[in-house]
Amino acid sequence: MQLQARPRHSRQSPREVRHSSQFLDIKLIVCALEHWLLSPVIRAHLQSKWILFQIRGIQGSGNGSMDAYEDKFARTVPVAAQISQPLDGEVIVSLVRGVCWEQISIDPKFLVPLEPTGGKDVVVIDGPWFSITGIIVGQENESYIIRFMLLEDPWDELFEANQLANLELLRP
Repeated sequence: MQLQARPRHSRQSPREVRHSSQFLDIKLIVCALEHWLLSPVIRAHLQSKWILFQIRGIQGSGNGSMDAYEDKFARTVPVAAQISQPLDGEVIVSLVRGVCWEQISIDPKFLVPLEPTGGKDVVVIDGPWFSITGIIVGQENESYIIRFMLLEDPWDELFEANQLANLELLRP
């Protein structure tokens, strides 16, 4: 298994090295689960927040009944609000169909997180900082500057868009 290198321009202090090795175990667990959204650590974040996605690649995947969901927007659903159990290896998402909200079970490989936006909470979904939450404080070229506050003093790291997912507070 090959691990990704730290993003360029990241500062590397002994404190961060010590903490990043603790999160390496979490990343290995996720690899065994095959998709980051199935991770218990990410699922824990989703009890009070949701992630918005666009459904892509489902059309022509073999399940014709799901073709109508291509390019629709969906959001995760906390376990307590799910009206059914997801199928094995799938997650429950909610989306608007017609005039009402509908929950469906879907393979997470068809869920693409929306592009991160400034000032929002995000969760790292790839790399050694997997499952850590932070706030977008800026953008440098194609990378996002994320501020973490796990310890008493905050620090910033650079991430690519495909390493992040926006977290939104649950609304009724």
